[in-house]
Amino acid sequence: MDVATLVAWPGNVEGGKVVVLAADADGDHVRWALMPSALELVAASTRALVTGRVAGDRASALAALVGVAPSLEVAGGKRFRGKGPRMMLDFVGASTDDFYRLFGTALRVSVVVLAPPAKVTVRSTMGSADALMAEVARVTDMVIERPAAGVVVVRTAAQPAIGKLPAKGKKLALDTHQARAGDVLALLRALEPGGELRGVTPCTPGAAIDVRLERVANDTVVRLVEIAGGIDENGPPCELVPVTEDDLEDLRLVAVASRGARKLAVGMAGDRAVLIDDATPAWEVGTSWVTFHGATDLSLTLHPSHVDGDAAAIPTDANPLAEFDGARLAATITGLGGPADDRAVIELRGEFRLVSPMVLVDDRVQVGAGVVRIGAGTLELIAPGGATRTLQLEARPP
Repeated sequence: MDVATLVAWPGNVEGGKVVVLAADADGDHVRWALMPSALELVAASTRALVTGRVAGDRASALAALVGVAPSLEVAGGKRFRGKGPRMMLDFVGASTDDFYRLFGTALRVSVVVLAPPAKVTVRSTMGSADALMAEVARVTDMVIERPAAGVVVVRTAAQPAIGKLPAKGKKLALDTHQARAGDVLALLRALEPGGELRGVTPCTPGAAIDVRLERVANDTVVRLVEIAGGIDENGPPCELVPVTEDDLEDLRLVAVASRGARKLAVGMAGDRAVLIDDATPAWEVGTSWVTFHGATDLSLTLHPSHVDGDAAAIPTDANPLAEFDGARLAATITGLGGPADDRAVIELRGEFRLVSPMVLVDDRVQVGAGVVRIGAGTLELIAPGGATRTLQLEARPP
């Protein structure tokens, strides 16, 4: 598009050093690029799309952005002081689930999130983990409870209060990923000495849950799984059958639990939940993985990494810039300092990303492919072999 056709925002100063050009760009990402590094912020994503242009200094460009999208206003002077270690965070449009995992690790507590994830922007130079966690919950309208020692629960205001949970039983560790709550309860029963695997059909499978607990009392864990999965504690129990080699072909790991040296896991073989026991020959159960050694070796992880999209989206030697296929340049923010300080906002597969120039050695990309130059309304990409591609600012298609 012709950037000259963009409407100038109020406060525009032709010839200003900092230049913002935006076409249906995510306002949260543009704000992040313009914010001074010393300014601390925790804010829910606004989903505001901005279109237009402005030139001036950094502060006036940020003020002009807020002028056209008031939901992006930044309250200055806030400091997040409280308990726990200090954290340096700088993320825009990140999932609250990721933040709660970080806070749980920093505070050495188990965080159970019952609320759906939301996107937030967090910039903190020395905020405390406890204060930042409380602020993330506040700006997304969530409630924090501490129902047992070492446990934090995050829920919506509409969900019933948890209250104090039972804290009997030996401490154990549990990690699940999209596991049916009924199968997880069966796993916890099997972890008990002489634990019973038998259940009934049909049982109460409950919802699929993602729960990570470290050194939490057995009764607390059981009740949290019931709450997260929406299971009546008096409902019919589910059954686990021992895994066999016939299950290996389509086996998927969904839960791992341990108490002392005792380690068990649950896998899904199709629609069947199977028990994997570390004490069974050929099987080994780790903290979030299992391995099988036999005629066919198998390794499964609870949280496998993945790339969204099909294989064509993965860069190859033949197409090293493939990760940018389908990307739309939504905004450029230039003049923030040197060329390395320029920023751009792209939209790729429905998600916005903030990108910055790579550092080149001898004017060549040494590893991988990426952004080498951001101009006013342009983004230049380069591959290790020197092939280039330039994206031009464009609006979303009608």
